[in-house]
Amino acid sequence: MGNKNRKGSMRRERSASPPPVGSDGTSGQDLRQGTETGEDPKDRGNKGDGADKNEGIVTRPRNDPPANDGEEPEELRRTRRQSIDKFGGHPASTAPPPAVRLGWRPAQGRMTYWIMDDSGMVGAKKESPGGTPRVMYTPAHDRPMHVDGQLVVRAEPSYTADPPIFVRRADLVDNGYQETVDAIEELVRRNKVHLRAFWLGKRQELDAMTEITLEQPVSGLKASAYDSARVTDGSLVTVPAGTHILAKTRSSAFGFPGGLAPFSAIVEVDVEGVVQEVLIPGELVWGSDQSHAEEAREQGVAQEITAERIMEVLVGDEYFARYLAGRRLTGDRLHYVTPEEMGAVFVLDRMPGEEGEIEIARTANEYLFNAGLSTPGLSVGGHIFVQRDQLGTGTEYHETIHWFSDPTVEQVLGHWFNEGLTEYLTRYPVDALGAEVFRNQDQYGPQRQAIEKLVRHAGISDEQLCEAYFKGEIQPLYEAVAAATEGTFSLDAFAACLDPARAGEALRHFDLVFVVPDEAQEDAQEEAQEHEAEAEAG
Repeated sequence: MGNKNRKGSMRRERSASPPPVGSDGTSGQDLRQGTETGEDPKDRGNKGDGADKNEGIVTRPRNDPPANDGEEPEELRRTRRQSIDKFGGHPASTAPPPAVRLGWRPAQGRMTYWIMDDSGMVGAKKESPGGTPRVMYTPAHDRPMHVDGQLVVRAEPSYTADPPIFVRRADLVDNGYQETVDAIEELVRRNKVHLRAFWLGKRQELDAMTEITLEQPVSGLKASAYDSARVTDGSLVTVPAGTHILAKTRSSAFGFPGGLAPFSAIVEVDVEGVVQEVLIPGELVWGSDQSHAEEAREQGVAQEITAERIMEVLVGDEYFARYLAGRRLTGDRLHYVTPEEMGAVFVLDRMPGEEGEIEIARTANEYLFNAGLSTPGLSVGGHIFVQRDQLGTGTEYHETIHWFSDPTVEQVLGHWFNEGLTEYLTRYPVDALGAEVFRNQDQYGPQRQAIEKLVRHAGISDEQLCEAYFKGEIQPLYEAVAAATEGTFSLDAFAACLDPARAGEALRHFDLVFVVPDEAQEDAQEEAQEHEAEAEAG
C-alpha cells in the first residue's frame, strides 16, 4: 500500500474511491484516487472533514539544509520548516511584491457591503444588486477585520464621492482569475477525449457482471423517477451494503453532484417489499481502498487514542506548539462512533442522544445520512467524530488540526484547498509517529499535492501556510504567487478548481505556469493535437 504510515483524512475525512484516468494518461491513481466521487453533499462551512454540508504520490518537501561550509551563520541553516524563499525555489525578492489587485467574483449576485463609519471601522450593512466597487489593495501589515466571522477588506464604491466601504474577501478574486479558470477548463475539455476510452473500458467490465457487491450503503435514485424526470422526496432510496443483482447499465451521468462516470449502474433493490430498479453512480461499483485500515488492524495499532495523547503529539512538535499554546482538546469533545452514528451526526451536527434519534436522522435526510456512513472523520460543532473502523489511520490528528484552524482559509480559498492544506499539515505528526499510524497516501492526493507545489515553486513557505491556517493571515500567500508570476496566475482560481473533477487539470496548468513552461507548453500542444485527432477519428 505504499508508505504505510500515511493516510489522508478529512475535516470530514473521506474514503478513497476508484480513480479515472488522469490528465497525463496514466491510470486513475495518479489524479483522483483518494477523493470521494462527489462534491460535498452539504455545505458545512468551517466544519470537519466531510463538512457541507483526490494525482500522484509525492514525497513531502523537507527543505533540507545546505551544507555548512563555514560561510553561512549556523542560525541561518535551513530546517524543514524554514522558508524556501531563502533556501531554494524562488529566491526572495528584494523588490516590494506587486499589489494583489482584487475584483468582484464572476457571477456574483447581490453585493453585500458595510459602510465605513467615522472612526474607520465597520458600520451599517447594505445590499445592492448593482455597482462594482473598486477594491483597494490591503497591505499585509493592516490589521485584519472581520464581520460575522468573515474577513472583510476595504474597497472604493462605484461612485468615488461615496465613503469607503468594506466587502467580504470571499466575494472577491485575485489577478488573472478568469484567465486561470479558462485555461484549466480547456485542459478539462481536452482530457475528456482521453477519459472516454478509460470509462468505456470500465463500462465494458461492468456490463460483463451479473451482480455487484457494495461495501457500504449508498444513495440511489429510482429508475422510474429518472425516466419520468420527476424527482420527489420518495425518489431517493438507500441501496444497502451487500450483493445486488445488476440489471443493466445506462449511458448517462448520475444525477447526484460530483459523479465522475458517464454511466450509471442499475441494481435491483427491495423497497418496502417491492423490488425496484435503482440507479447508482457507476464509479461506486468499485468501492474504496480500505487497505490502510485493514493493515492497522493486522498490526495491532487500531486503537482509540485519547485527547491527551493527541495533544502530546501535536504540542511535542516545536512548530505546532506555537500555534496551539494555551489551547487543548479535551476528552469530552472526542467521540468514536459507529457508521450509523456518523450518519446521524451528518444530519444533526451533533452526537445522537435519545433512543431512536438515529432513525429520525435517517428519515430526515437519507442522502446526507448515507454520506456519513462512509466518512472516516468529522469535526463539527466543536466536537470531533472518528469512525471506529478507521482506528490507527491518523484520522484523529487530521480532525484535531481542523479543530484548531482559523476559518479564513476555508471561507476564502474553499473546501478543497482547505482539505489539502489540512492533510499537508497532518503529515508532520503522522510521519513522526512512524508505524503507529497507517495512513493512505492517496487521501486528498491532488489537493495535498497542490500545497506541495505552492511550497516548491511559488515561493510560499510552511510558516506562511501555518500563519494562514491557524491565524487567518492569507495575504502573504497571494503576494508570493503574484510575485512569482507577475500577477498572471490566480491563487483563487487554482483553489476553486481543486475539486475532484478538475484537480488533475489544475495541477497540470500549475506545471505549465511554474515548473517547465516551455517544455510543458510543447507537451500540451502535442497532447492537444493527439486529442483532436482522436476526437475526429472517434
